[in-house]
Amino acid sequence: MEEIGSRPRRGRAAARRIRQGFPDTWEFIGGIGSVTDQIGNAVVPAVGQAMGSDWRCCRR
Repeated sequence: MEEIGSRPRRGRAAARRIRQGFPDTWEFIGGIGSVTDQIGNAVVPAVGQAMGSDWRCCRR
């Protein structure tokens, strides 16, 4: 973590991993705006799994 003032700041890889569940090895393609959109529009894997399980249950 990077130190900014008196508060530590997480790097981009840590922020992606913590907020959206992306592995540190995930590679984003495009400019800053495109990458920001990709991260912001992503569904956290645990949420996606829960939604899929509920959908599958309701379809039976």
